Amino acid sequence: VIYIYFNHQDPTFSLFSGIVATIIFFIIFKLTGENKIGFGDVKLIFILGLFYRLFQLNFILLVSSLVGIIVGVIFSMIQKKNIRKVQVPFGSVLAIASILIIFLSFIPQFGEYLNNLNLIELVFIQNA
Repeated sequence: VIYIYFNHQDPTFSLFSGIVATIIFFIIFKLTGENKIGFGDVKLIFILGLFYRLFQLNFILLVSSLVGIIVGVIFSMIQKKNIRKVQVPFGSVLAIASILIIFLSFIPQFGEYLNNLNLIELVFIQNA
């Protein structure tokens, strides 16, 4: 809420992206059961949805998947297990990816890319 207030964003877009992302993750949570993703992941994606927009959130999911693959390979090498037996907590990977996106947004080209994703979303929502 503080981020939205100080950055002069329209809170309806942030609330919309948070609710849509939560609904999608809640459906995944119900379909896969509690052993794949937990309800904490659903709550975390709601908070990330409030902070980021939908297209930016898709990018965060892509980055978190890549970070999860890297962490999974490292865990499998350390534990000397098969890669399919290693379990990586998705909430931690989501948090790492979102922090990584925040730090990368200070790079001018990358920050401009994130802003362009925001503009694409605004065009889609306004034309709907």
